[in-house]
Amino acid sequence: MSDDKDRRIAELEAQLAAAKGQPQGNAPPPPPPPLPPKPANKGMPAPVIVLGVVIMVVVAAAMCGRSPGTSPAAVTTGGNVDASTFKPGAPLSSSVTAAPGTPWDISVTDDDMGRGKTRLACLESEDQVYLSFPYPDAQHAKLCIRQSPKYGWDVYVQLDDNGQFSCALRCSASVKFGDGKPARFAASEPDDGSTGTLFLSRAQAFLAAAKAGKRIKVEAEYYQHGVQTLTFRGTKLEWPK
Repeated sequence: MSDDKDRRIAELEAQLAAAKGQPQGNAPPPPPPPLPPKPANKGMPAPVIVLGVVIMVVVAAAMCGRSPGTSPAAVTTGGNVDASTFKPGAPLSSSVTAAPGTPWDISVTDDDMGRGKTRLACLESEDQVYLSFPYPDAQHAKLCIRQSPKYGWDVYVQLDDNGQFSCALRCSASVKFGDGKPARFAASEPDDGSTGTLFLSRAQAFLAAAKAGKRIKVEAEYYQHGVQTLTFRGTKLEWPK
């Protein structure tokens, strides 16, 4: 009797388990579904990263090793002219002392670093040089003498409306003081690539002629316009103190 009862209970339990979808008895549960595959790493490839690091190191080394260029004018004038930081002939500051009764335009300015004063005297040419497009057909020029606590003594000729001297880094120009004989002076253009300014050597010779009131003639070659002469005539220059 008890055996029939136990068998009946077992059958009922089996039917109940089958209805619920559960495994019978002590059967192990089904294994869990497999995990999805891990996505591939989409980061930058290692060779690209290494190449970028190498480029950065090379650029940093080049920036640290670069030294400021020296103007070609430093060789011929005795001064260290840095045309990238100073445009010859441009107003230096508002501190200007006029020279009454003289054609000389004189300015005296304080050095920004407190090294002293920069003195500049410029004289407009009597005649003109003749160029062509894209420059004005005819234009005057300035002869400037500069004394700087940073650059020393310099002298240069600068066209009023831009132009182009024919001087590849270094060249020469003929200069005549008063009734003297013409002499060759070493010359150079600024190292900033501007072509409308020509630095000349032996600034002290120009200063002496200017103080004596002598006429100064500068003969130079202009790009595709040959050799032309500019004449500068002024009263005796009193160099500012």
